[in-house]
Amino acid sequence: MKFKEIVFIGVSGGRVALAKQVKEFGTGGFRINGDLNIYVDPGPGAAVYSSQFGQSLENIDIVIVTHNHIDHKGDLEILAEAMNGYGFDKKGLLICSESCMKGTEEDPCDKALDKYHEKMFKDIIIGKPGEKKEIEHRGKNFTIEFTKVNHDDRTGFGFVMTTEKNKIGYTSDSEYFDGLPDQFVGVDTIIINAIKMKKDDYEGHLSIYPDSENIIKRVRPDLSIITHLGYGIIAKEKLDEIRYSLNAKTGEQIQIPRQGYKINLENPLMFPKKFKMLKKK
Repeated sequence: MKFKEIVFIGVSGGRVALAKQVKEFGTGGFRINGDLNIYVDPGPGAAVYSSQFGQSLENIDIVIVTHNHIDHKGDLEILAEAMNGYGFDKKGLLICSESCMKGTEEDPCDKALDKYHEKMFKDIIIGKPGEKKEIEHRGKNFTIEFTKVNHDDRTGFGFVMTTEKNKIGYTSDSEYFDGLPDQFVGVDTIIINAIKMKKDDYEGHLSIYPDSENIIKRVRPDLSIITHLGYGIIAKEKLDEIRYSLNAKTGEQIQIPRQGYKINLENPLMFPKKFKMLKKK
């Protein structure tokens, strides 16, 4: 069991980026392709841009929704239909936070799935921070550890997925806290959601400086990927400068992909390849 590539269907997040849908950024989340195809946090635009990048939703085996916010679950019900034979072939697995299935009282948010789409999945697993599960799906096996976050959705999680060939970490949305980086020590690839450039009074989210920098220095993975960028970052169009700066500060390999970029996990030092949008017939 191995993963071959990560494809970024969208690379921005937060309410302003969500509304503006800036070209080459979008909020569609990402997918990890390999022996199993896993879609992570399918926010608004996941279906539209997947089609334009030639990434079929029909071949998704598992969808992971780390918490019940719209920029992470907006297109979930579309995926539920497409990956389950349009409702006639229950074969997909949903891994999600407790809030996705029950809603939350703090925000408050309704559940992420209506009953109609919930019944389309073959199985649903609720991930809880601090737990570890062995997943068997379609004859393939991997381990997922649900990492702790400090975010508005208190039932949310990040994760570490382990196969025979890969160990991939994902912070999801979280404020920095003591012990956060320690959860990812040993991963080959870490995907960090950094919605802001520097620390500010907007709680619940990581910054590039110093949060992402500190995580990378502690984890020391083969590849660090910064994504889920807020509008304040993408509006400045200085992604290369940020990447070079983080590389200099950490001494590690950094990628900050745009929408439609593919990172080859079999050769992570290769610069990301960008898909060409399919032409309309």
